[in-house]
Amino acid sequence: MGNREFLREGLDMEEHNRRFDKIIGEYKEIVKVTKETTIIDIRSESKEVRKLKKGFVHNASKSVTDICEN
Repeated sequence: MGNREFLREGLDMEEHNRRFDKIIGEYKEIVKVTKETTIIDIRSESKEVRKLKKGFVHNASKSVTDICEN
């Protein structure tokens, strides 16, 4: 897996996504050489995802270890 970014409860989703921008992002040098980037949104089961976003992993039923190993 390429570069990973974690967020909690969907907070600052757009900011996390901006970090991977190929031109202005904080990780722009990494993005140039990696095959993929992943943003993992960790939420409690009581909070539903309203809208799935491309490039994000939304999963309330698996642990971070399960997601990273698969």
